[in-house]
Amino acid sequence: MKRNKQQCFVSKTLEIQTDQRRVFCQGREVFLTITEYEILLYLFQNPNRVLTYSQIYERVWREPDYGEARKLVSHHVQAIRRKLKLKEEAAICLRCVREVGYSLKME
Repeated sequence: MKRNKQQCFVSKTLEIQTDQRRVFCQGREVFLTITEYEILLYLFQNPNRVLTYSQIYERVWREPDYGEARKLVSHHVQAIRRKLKLKEEAAICLRCVREVGYSLKME
């Protein structure tokens, strides 16, 4: 993953332009909700690291986890996977660590 001067995170297939809040996957723009974007950005900033449901929730929703983190985060991650068309064998995939959280696997 590289970060350039224009507030942009880039990998082989994914680009996040933070100054414009735009996401591109394999050259095509992908439209995400604010919450989906924030989750993806947080995972992208922590590649290959498992982030717990609570860590993701507290970062994105900016409040303590009152027990709803797993359900809410999982719902939004499923939408991200669908919109980005991420698959397990791809250079980038959103890996679920059962009972713990998610990791953005990047090669």
